[in-house]
Amino acid sequence: MTAARQTYCVSLSRLAERQREVERISRRYIRAGGEAVALIDTGQRDGELAVVELVGERASLGVWDIVCVLHHHADEETLVGAVRADQR
Repeated sequence: MTAARQTYCVSLSRLAERQREVERISRRYIRAGGEAVALIDTGQRDGELAVVELVGERASLGVWDIVCVLHHHADEETLVGAVRADQR
């Protein structure tokens, strides 16, 4: 496993929701034998955006890479929890 720490910007209005989603993904991953991941609010702001860090371990289970990726598209954000390693 490789330690991971990535920085993202999340809209303030969705910060709590994104943190809950990462907590949910983390609980599932822990049950599968992985390490915890967390979305940490750094306290830094850029207008209506919160600067956050996604912290945890990068790992694989079978053909699945367990990742947490935040996609930004205009006013919409999507959180992805797992990606097949052979489809990246």
